[in-house]
Amino acid sequence: MTLVSYRPRVKRRRPTFVNPLFDQFFNDLVKVNGKSTHKAGLRAPVNVVTSNDNYRLELSLPGWTKADINLKVEEDTLKISGEKNRTLAEGEKFLRRELNFGKFERSFQLPEDVDQEQISAEFQNGVLKVVLAKKEEAKTPAPRTIDIQ
Repeated sequence: MTLVSYRPRVKRRRPTFVNPLFDQFFNDLVKVNGKSTHKAGLRAPVNVVTSNDNYRLELSLPGWTKADINLKVEEDTLKISGEKNRTLAEGEKFLRRELNFGKFERSFQLPEDVDQEQISAEFQNGVLKVVLAKKEEAKTPAPRTIDIQ
């Protein structure tokens, strides 16, 4: 005998008031000094990865160039911003627009274990990778085997 899972179709209602609550929560999840980490307008999606040696930020910016993007460190905050303008020729108008243009800004509070002098960035194929090296004293020593005498 074979068991087959059965999931009856349930007509789902579209939530009307819940989505804005979730959007607000996730947009304000990471704050710096009580302020949201991005300004209204464009939102550059980001992945934050950690390893024993560094933190790595990966921002998705398809269609942008290095010249459109600025990085700076102010006190203990890394600020990534950019501006890209798109102008249309005389008599043109968008019938559909899915590519983002305009300004964005993302701010990240730097952890104490980041060596601010060892921050590097690379922009390739529409992805900005920012590597934040950890201080030597913050790195976890590699595991080692101890011989039993």
